[in-house]
Amino acid sequence: MIEHGVSRLVIDANRPADHRSLIPDISDGIAVPGNRSLTARERQRRLELYHQPYHRRIDRHLQQMSAISMVPTLVSVHSFTPCLGSVGEPRPWPVGVLWDKDPVLAHQLIQELARDGTLVGDNRPYDGRDLPGDTIDRHAASRKLPHATVELRQDQLGTPRALGAAAVSGADPDDRPLARTSFADASAIAAVRTSDRHDGRAPVR
Repeated sequence: MIEHGVSRLVIDANRPADHRSLIPDISDGIAVPGNRSLTARERQRRLELYHQPYHRRIDRHLQQMSAISMVPTLVSVHSFTPCLGSVGEPRPWPVGVLWDKDPVLAHQLIQELARDGTLVGDNRPYDGRDLPGDTIDRHAASRKLPHATVELRQDQLGTPRALGAAAVSGADPDDRPLARTSFADASAIAAVRTSDRHDGRAPVR
């Protein structure tokens, strides 16, 4: 797993460096005082300290796998709010799976996550094709690697449903109790992981 352990309000690692919302001064209708009147020097400091090392680490990992003839699968995991902005429009999906140029892996995950009747967003609550230069586009789609983004609704974080989604997107059913959740059983997880093994793929987590 490669984790970006900094709030997206400090800098959003899932945005290209020139994106207008890279360092938002307003987020979901709420002002972010620490980002108002940000100097070019402070912006560059955050890029060098938090944004660039994250992407260099992903690049290095993918290059190492390519050097030993492995084709990795990249899964990016995020969370989203239950309602959309100040409008308060509810988002009914406990989990969504986004994809960019190749929907194959995403649709496999959607099928597994929906086995117990859960409503799973297909390129919802966001469209994975709408953000050129994000993590998936930059590191996976550009290399024609299998990819998906898993979006977990924030009121579900820490629940068996969210843990099950995490398990499907990368847990090993042999040693993770997450595989026994009601949201995604061991056989579902094994199906995704076994497919990776047969193809010689190793998920980037």
